[in-house]
Amino acid sequence: MPKYSMREGISAHIKSNMGLYFLVFVFLSLGIASGAFTVRALDDVQRQALIKYMQGFFQILTTNSVDSIAVLKQSIINNVQTIAVIWILGITIIGIPISLFIIGVRGFILGFTVGFLLNGLGWQGLFFTALAILPQNLIIIPCLAAVEVTSLSFSLMIIHNRRAKKWTNNYYHKFLSYTVIILILFAFSICGSLIEAYIVPVFIKLMSSYLTL
Repeated sequence: MPKYSMREGISAHIKSNMGLYFLVFVFLSLGIASGAFTVRALDDVQRQALIKYMQGFFQILTTNSVDSIAVLKQSIINNVQTIAVIWILGITIIGIPISLFIIGVRGFILGFTVGFLLNGLGWQGLFFTALAILPQNLIIIPCLAAVEVTSLSFSLMIIHNRRAKKWTNNYYHKFLSYTVIILILFAFSICGSLIEAYIVPVFIKLMSSYLTL
């Protein structure tokens, strides 16, 4: 496919699903905000326990090498599980709120992680976030958002057809297109997993000796 055609296709997809992207953005933002505020709600005992865990984590990184293959495998498994569940939910009508909840949970995890790093490490946490958290998530999160929007769009098509009491003859073609798009987005998410496995550990290892909790 020509480069300009792909760009135009992505642009058309975003424009035609602007409302859904806004909805996904809202749930993702709510999840991130909830995670960040949860850090503030932790008591001293819980905060100290997390700090000790982070100290041990940094010490391990300083003295041991990172198993990049294991990190890559786990990252891909996490993305496969999330994307597969959202794909399945897109086929069902009741799956819309559940899939939005999943995006909210991913946002919560991200918000909590970043919030804790900033709260516990200050400016060092900011650099750690920029080098260890953001790189892979700048790819993975948009991919998950696009998967969510594609899933919601397919679910809404099914709902519309049932309400209109008509079933499109090309349903299987649409289902195949839906599945192919999901697979393509998953393939893009692997780029984020590769960054997480082979690039981020290098940054973390370099920074770990300079981080003090």
